[in-house]
Amino acid sequence: MPSRLEHLVARNTAQLRRNRGWTQLDLAREMVDVGLGWTPGRAQQIESLAGTLTLPEVLGLCWVLRVPIADLLDGDDEVTVPGSPRIFPLHQFRDALTGHGAIRQPDRAAQDVADLEEVRSKAVDLQISPDVFIALAQQRFGHSFRTERDNRAGDLSRLKTRSARVSRGHTSRAVLADLRQHLTSLGGPIEASLAVYHANADQLETQLDALEHRITDAESQPAPDRAEARDLVTESTQIRATLDKLHHARYTDDNLTSRTLQLQTRLDLAQTRITRVYGLHLQTHLADGTPL
Repeated sequence: MPSRLEHLVARNTAQLRRNRGWTQLDLAREMVDVGLGWTPGRAQQIESLAGTLTLPEVLGLCWVLRVPIADLLDGDDEVTVPGSPRIFPLHQFRDALTGHGAIRQPDRAAQDVADLEEVRSKAVDLQISPDVFIALAQQRFGHSFRTERDNRAGDLSRLKTRSARVSRGHTSRAVLADLRQHLTSLGGPIEASLAVYHANADQLETQLDALEHRITDAESQPAPDRAEARDLVTESTQIRATLDKLHHARYTDDNLTSRTLQLQTRLDLAQTRITRVYGLHLQTHLADGTPL
């Protein structure tokens, strides 16, 4: 789980204080000597994460502990910034402050790939598809597997990198065991997968009902609306992508096969109607060659 920047500074401050053999009283006296009105209570407040450090205090800590500011930002943690949903590696703050780099937005694409690979490996372990794994995690925990793992692991910022990795691994196995138990309660991989697939089919039926209704409204209009055409094409394409996944489901039964074929027929007809109403090449252009 990502940590707040000031909490990591507090963690490193406590470690540097102990390395010098100082008590919190010793640290407070040193801070007073450089003009900052610290008491042992203030030192305890900071180290217990109950207070927020000011910039002058951070600079004062560097002075009294005889360390560069990079030492107060030591670690391989991930950091959150108040008021922002973004997560940054701690080393970017350290590099920016020491003139060796800049703070950059994380590579979300790379993170998505890593998350997907984790889901795939754990789905194989449970003998289900990644889509079913994601659906069952949402069903069991109310959010993703990763979020559940991070919530259970808690704040690992006080641990060394290897210890944090070990703790995260233990937590991950515990969450996976919980999900395996949930899978068993549903009857096993096949039954659980079929339940998810049929729920997906229910959702597709609802989406197709709405799409067909919008197409009927469009057919009654005197002139085509380009924005509406774009929306209908996008919606039908998204339904097609979900339906393709259902068509290639790992497990199936006669009922699911029949429902999938019926949905396929309805979607084919809906897309034909869109083409006829707007006179366009379905996924790319209007009849006059204008891109959607």
